[in-house]
Amino acid sequence: MRIGMMDRRIVIEQDVANQNEPNEHGEVIPDWQTLATVWAYRKPMKGSEKPQSQQELAQAEYMFRIRYRDDLTPKMRIREGAVIHDIIFIPEVGRKKATEIFTKVNVS
Repeated sequence: MRIGMMDRRIVIEQDVANQNEPNEHGEVIPDWQTLATVWAYRKPMKGSEKPQSQQELAQAEYMFRIRYRDDLTPKMRIREGAVIHDIIFIPEVGRKKATEIFTKVNVS
């Protein structure tokens, strides 16, 4: 992939919630910290709308391609500006040539 195609600046975040501090309901609140800020190529994959609780829920799926990284997991997320993408799948492209990150995002 040509570097010029990587025209999106994204932030890869990881949950570093302290497991010893649950809220009053016993739930651990996510605490997202930046792992890396990288350039990426973004490709829309598909979109859908579903009725849920008497309202429409729109969802979109994207593929981001970045330089190869081996420290990413589906427990992380991507922030692109104010939009939060949940990571679904992270396949390696070629022999450590690049990393593709498949995500989904809820659109309101």
